[in-house]
Amino acid sequence: MLPLPQSMLTILKEYIKIRSNAFETKPEDFLFCSETGTQLFDTTVNHNINKYNKKRGVIKTGVHLFRHTFSKNFIMSGGDCFRLQRQLGHSTLEMSRRYANIWDKDLQQNFEKFNLLERLKAPQQKIKMAK
Repeated sequence: MLPLPQSMLTILKEYIKIRSNAFETKPEDFLFCSETGTQLFDTTVNHNINKYNKKRGVIKTGVHLFRHTFSKNFIMSGGDCFRLQRQLGHSTLEMSRRYANIWDKDLQQNFEKFNLLERLKAPQQKIKMAK
């Protein structure tokens, strides 16, 4: 089980409503389907995303890159590696680290925000000590 943000739940509910109006759907139907309501294969999705990106000049493309993009953005936004590991379903932190792929230039981003010394200077924030 993975958490879904409320905004995504709203979008999925709207999608399901539109889809159920377009097709006679059953609970066991595929959530994401072709235009005719049949199973949507991963090769079709990958092909269409590659085609879409290439038309726009994107060189490195593919569905799997969404996992890498999510991972890096999750960590750069303050998410922790343990939650990332669970969300990606990895058995080791090493694999999750490869997905996040933090570059040297990324180290400066949010550095002041997470720097303990800077936080200690701010009188309005209290530091919680680990137990």
